[in-house]
This record gives sequence, structure tokens and C-alpha cells, in this order.
Amino acid sequence: VRELVPDMLSLGQVHKVLQTLVKERVSIRDLSTILEKLADYAHVSRDTNLLAEYVRQTLSRQLSRQFMDKDDTLTVFTIDPRLEETMINSVHQSEYGSFLALDPQVGEQVLSQVGEYMSSFARMEKASVSLCSPRLRSHFKKFTERNYPGLAVLSYNEVIPQVKVQSIGVVSSDG
Repeated sequence: VRELVPDMLSLGQVHKVLQTLVKERVSIRDLSTILEKLADYAHVSRDTNLLAEYVRQTLSRQLSRQFMDKDDTLTVFTIDPRLEETMINSVHQSEYGSFLALDPQVGEQVLSQVGEYMSSFARMEKASVSLCSPRLRSHFKKFTERNYPGLAVLSYNEVIPQVKVQSIGVVSSDG
């Protein structure tokens, strides 16, 4: 901790990263690993959201285990690569951080399809999980959390190799 605070990050920045993780129901019990990763990446960026993404990738084993079933299978829905690219290009920076500014019609289509997959997960009695690229993960989570707070959004970097990924569908802009 002495190495990290205050030379690399302020206590407030570390606190904000921990808050971001807890808000998405990521356990912060392994604090030594989290602080170690923050020390590794503090020179790359001081953006607490980006640092939280780096920490999440380090905790991939814990994240994967949280959502896989007894057969080491992770049931997810994914996002069409073309739509994913459109969404990444729709991320806007402001003085209050970055946000996803999708065309309203596309946004409605996406939320509607996510709702259908959420219903499917409920019928299967499985955790609702979406899988997308690391560049989109935090933005997609923010975009969907108001309508679907129970949806876990993982990036491909957060899934450990031992896990069998089973997709129940793909969200696309075609509806």
C-alpha cells in the first residue's frame, strides 16, 4: 500500500476503483492482488474505470467461477461484431467521463433483445451473463444496468480457458 498510495494513486482513486468493483458485485477480498495490479497499471492510466477493468482481468478466475455451472459451462449471450464496432464508435468522452451515445432506435433494439435473453436466462434458472470485447464491456454494462441491473457483463479477457462458453444468442442491430 505504501508503494501505491500516495506516490502512484491517491487514496481516493484506489477507493473509487474498489467502489466500481463492488458496484458490479466483484469480491474485493483478494485486496493484495487488487493493489498489486493497481501498482502495475498506475503508470499507464489514472482513469479509475480503466484501472478497474485491468483489475477485473486479473480476477478472471473468480469472475468466471461466479457464473459457471457444475459442468464448467458459462451460458451467455454475445454481441454481433458489427454492432459491437458501432457501439465502440458511439462512445463519447466528456468532462464527466465516457458514455455510450447510441442511435435511439438501435438502443431500443439492443435493450429489447437483451430483455428477451434475460427472460431466457430466468426460464433456464441461470445467471444472466453477456460476453463482449474488453473495449465495450464497461460501456455496455452502464448502458444496460438501468433496465437490467441483474445482467453481468464479462469481457472475453475475463473468461478463463477451462470454461466452456455456451451462447444462447447474439444481439444484433438487425433485430
